[in-house]
Amino acid sequence: MMWTTTVLLLLVPHLLSSTETGNSANFNESDIVDEDFSDAPVKGQKVAGGVKGRDTCSIPCDITVKLLRDEKHSICGQLQQTLLAFGRSTRKLIRDVMEEQQRALDILSTQVTELTTKVQTLNSEVQRSNTEMYSIKPVQSHGRDCSDIKDNLMSVVPKIPSGIYIVHPENTDSSFEVFCEMDYMGGGWTVMQRRTDGLTDFKRPWADYVDGFGHLAGEHWLGLKKVFHIVNQKETRFQLHVALVSQDDVTSYASYDDFHLDNETQFFCIHLGRYSGSAGKKSH
Repeated sequence: MMWTTTVLLLLVPHLLSSTETGNSANFNESDIVDEDFSDAPVKGQKVAGGVKGRDTCSIPCDITVKLLRDEKHSICGQLQQTLLAFGRSTRKLIRDVMEEQQRALDILSTQVTELTTKVQTLNSEVQRSNTEMYSIKPVQSHGRDCSDIKDNLMSVVPKIPSGIYIVHPENTDSSFEVFCEMDYMGGGWTVMQRRTDGLTDFKRPWADYVDGFGHLAGEHWLGLKKVFHIVNQKETRFQLHVALVSQDDVTSYASYDDFHLDNETQFFCIHLGRYSGSAGKKSH
């Protein structure tokens, strides 16, 4: 390079006269100066090379800084736009998932409502069916209990239907309705209790069990007072028969050959005779 060659020439000793030396020095200095100016970078001109350690800048620093700043702002803007787009897509995905879950919940809620309505309708139909099945109007009293009614009607009616009848036990001032079972085991049974479909709540206070509850044509409890009047008539003896049917249609029964109750002051204490049947261990 021009600068390096000049430096080497200055280091070579010469045997010249002082005049020559001065001229030579002047010449060389002039040459060096000319070379310095010739090698100085012109603004906007790219320099091919330089001395190690010297900073060279082909573009002014303020422009470079501005370009770098603009490039940084551009990258930051692109990154911000990317993050915003990602946020929007994520929110849309979450919103779509929530809407889908809400639609599923709405469908499930509708199905549950429809099922509840169907169950209520079915219960109503079962109650109406039971009522229609035993919708025999009460007739005038024909006896003191269902067995007495059977004996009285057998001579005039060839087939005595099961249903609601009016009985008037001895030593009572009033008559009341009962359901008489005229088909099971020869008929003549006064039904004290019937539980079949669970539509009637049997978790009742003591007063309800004293007076009775439910519908005679369906599930019911006749009432301790009425049962007491029936089974404590003079010169009568009653048998208690309990028929059971399991959910898988297995039947069993418990029968007691004697049955009567104490009065209300003794809380209708029950008295049972000899046990027979298939319902398991007997109790007294």
